[in-house]
Amino acid sequence: MPKLMIHSLHKTFSDGTIAVRNLTLKADETQITVLAGPAGSGKSSVFRLVMGMDHPDQGDVTLNDEPILYRQGQGCSTIMISEHYVLYPHMTVAQNMAFGLKIEHIDKQDIQKRIAKIAALLEIEDILEDKAEDLNQAQKFWVVLGRAACRQPSVYLLDDPLRWLNPDDQLSICRQLTMVQKKLGSIFLFATRDCRQAEALEGHVMVLRDGSIVQSGTAQDIIQNPHTMFVASFFSSPPLNLVDILPHVIDGNLYFLIDHKGHSPGNYAVSIRAEGYFPKEEVKEGRELTVGIRPDGIRMDREALNQYPDCVMEATVEEIERTPWHCLVLLDLDGHKLVMKPTISCDGLEEGDVIPVAFLPDRMLLFDKLSGKTIL
Repeated sequence: MPKLMIHSLHKTFSDGTIAVRNLTLKADETQITVLAGPAGSGKSSVFRLVMGMDHPDQGDVTLNDEPILYRQGQGCSTIMISEHYVLYPHMTVAQNMAFGLKIEHIDKQDIQKRIAKIAALLEIEDILEDKAEDLNQAQKFWVVLGRAACRQPSVYLLDDPLRWLNPDDQLSICRQLTMVQKKLGSIFLFATRDCRQAEALEGHVMVLRDGSIVQSGTAQDIIQNPHTMFVASFFSSPPLNLVDILPHVIDGNLYFLIDHKGHSPGNYAVSIRAEGYFPKEEVKEGRELTVGIRPDGIRMDREALNQYPDCVMEATVEEIERTPWHCLVLLDLDGHKLVMKPTISCDGLEEGDVIPVAFLPDRMLLFDKLSGKTIL
């Protein structure tokens, strides 16, 4: 069983920037390990350290309990595929897959066997004689992965390789990649800045920020129970709506004042009744908090309006994005810009319409404004 261990890895660049901060993780062949985070969070730096392209200030990386030497040229035990992968355009797919093996002086018959086996596994046998320049972007990815697989590495480092593909192809490839990884029986580390890819890969997700792992688990666990505002915002597509609020008790019931603007508690523009959804010992009156409202937690259907009458407000429709897959509506709520993902058809909705919308308390997340930590 191949096993990759990264222990207390730390790397500071010459300008003082901390790229990787005391990072520890374990990866094996049982599932894809996903490093998820925005640009600059340290994903590529971790990969460069694993590859031996950079030397850490402290910590170590081992493969099957043997240290990886921090120098160029790791043979084929570890191989990296980045977002800028390249194929030789005038070569066929088979020739591209064979290229690295020929340089390593692998026997010709063995090369043919490897190509046939990997092409079957990746289901690209029908394009082996096609020129690389004639392939679409999704096919090119599979060929690049096949070329790497022919070299039989123990560890695949995929550094945001799907970034330039269309969203449908990205998610389709992620789902297929889960099955491919299990068939190859190798370690896959996949770095992405897209939460949808992290979810589709169905692996063990580690969320990175400023070179540190801030939360780990399955994508579903992280989405349902984010530890911080940062994690909740990253794992939201469309983006999480974040609004500063002030808790206030009116007639014994807890309300969130969304637009208090420094006024006294009784003088506010917008409020949501939050009674029973959040612990009163944490949500103290006057404590400055931030509420995260999921786009699908803003509803305009009659059922939601009737079910949550104390959470209904009027908002102005500023913009509507209609695609074959979804409808997104940008709302203006007393100066706050909020994205709504309706659960009913947007037909008939026009920009400039003033509509009632319900804010569902059970689709909200609450954060301490100062620390950014989730309030459970």
